[in-house]
Amino acid sequence: MFAQCAFDQSLLRCLVTPYDAWILALPRLLASIATAFDPSLLSYALTALAAIVTAGAAVLVARAVADTTGFHLGAFVAGASLSLVYSAGGEIGGNLTNLHWVLLAAGVAVTISTWLGHRFDWADGVLIALLVTSTPFGVLIVAFAAIGAMLRRPHMLRVTLLAGAVALVQLGVTLTTPRIGLPVDSLAQGAPLWLYPLALVRLYLDTVVAVGIFGGRAVVPDWLISGGVTVTILILLARSTRQTRPATDGRSDPAGRSSVVDAVAVGAMIGAGMAVFAASWLLNHYVTSRHIYVASALTVVAIVVGLGRLRTDPPDGATHPWVLISPPKSRRDVRNARPEPRSWCSGSRPCRPRRIPRSGRSRSPVIGSGADGTD
Repeated sequence: MFAQCAFDQSLLRCLVTPYDAWILALPRLLASIATAFDPSLLSYALTALAAIVTAGAAVLVARAVADTTGFHLGAFVAGASLSLVYSAGGEIGGNLTNLHWVLLAAGVAVTISTWLGHRFDWADGVLIALLVTSTPFGVLIVAFAAIGAMLRRPHMLRVTLLAGAVALVQLGVTLTTPRIGLPVDSLAQGAPLWLYPLALVRLYLDTVVAVGIFGGRAVVPDWLISGGVTVTILILLARSTRQTRPATDGRSDPAGRSSVVDAVAVGAMIGAGMAVFAASWLLNHYVTSRHIYVASALTVVAIVVGLGRLRTDPPDGATHPWVLISPPKSRRDVRNARPEPRSWCSGSRPCRPRRIPRSGRSRSPVIGSGADGTD
């Protein structure tokens, strides 16, 4: 379908043509690229382009998870989950039309990872740009980027504004364009509204929790992954309670607040999957593998991030996830930074680097001499 548009019309006309009431820029762009090959190779070109984009999204997810956890094996698993969860084999893998679901899972994971210290760069920006121009669920990115902006994460305010503008355009297209005819299920035929939440919970448990990750065919039951995420969130919250102690100056320990952010980030990934699942069911009146894909993939990413944050102690200072991450101003600052002597690192006062004059000699009698008065 997208390739036919590329054969018949200009690229710009195809990019702005809605499909099922929203703009799908990336699939139409890739279809236009595929038409440059011989028509006999069109199916191979479309599949190869979809695979390349999926691999790129997986690399970005793995990089973000590695940045936030230092758990490289887990980061590989998180990235691979975009292609290896059971629901990816139904309608997602190698399918240009449903490629935006892969981008959605990757975009949510990367954006939330900025809360935990991942540095958002141009590659992540390309991912988010392709995502918000190809799905009506870009509003999730706007919400998570706004939280990142409140946490003073670099570039998140810009992402919020730009993604928000595109999301408004997608909303306008959705409200003014008719959708493809939908089936009518039993709940849509005059059922009371209070049944909808119960039906959603049942469907989520039966499709995502029960068979969404391994398809019910693995030695490890699917529900164990979702259960592990729940336990991980509870442990992170318990650790935050244990770490949050009043300091001598009356302020709480930032390590406790960091564990709260960790727990909220893991929970936000699960919540995003639930929101996409619920919206897909309400909009389409049925559940298929593409509707449970985002929730399944983000469940794997969430448990990897949660376990990775548990296995590492929260760092101190500027690299702490709760504060703005700032690199050193210059290499000379790093060379001239020297820890204070042990006499300054006692009690509740932590060691902090002190600037040493360029001459190499300190004007401070404490730093310039040891406890016995000698260097």
